[in-house]
Amino acid sequence: MSESHRIKRVEKELRQIVGQFLVKGMKSPMPGVVSVAEIMVQPDLRSGKVFFSYIGPKESRAETEEILAEEWPELQRTIGKELKMKYVPKLKFFVNQQVGGDAGLEQMIAEMNSKRDA
Repeated sequence: MSESHRIKRVEKELRQIVGQFLVKGMKSPMPGVVSVAEIMVQPDLRSGKVFFSYIGPKESRAETEEILAEEWPELQRTIGKELKMKYVPKLKFFVNQQVGGDAGLEQMIAEMNSKRDA
């Protein structure tokens, strides 16, 4: 198996683990909706970046980043238990800057919420 296939497989596994953690493992409630956009692992598999998409109030984005930073140790423990590797990749969270249709999506959600509240 080539090195790039292994990296892709690890990235896929990490995406599933992190995604499940965001749904079921968070102790603090998130002020918006957070999803994993992409995970990039270094070739040595010791570190990586998690790019997440955030949908919610723009004022709460910094709060979301703080919550993710607080939950980071627990996420690392979860990854260590789930991923059977010699070293657990150290992950850092970043806001996905490739915002394609987030503005339109946020507007649709706001419209749906206003209709529901009416």
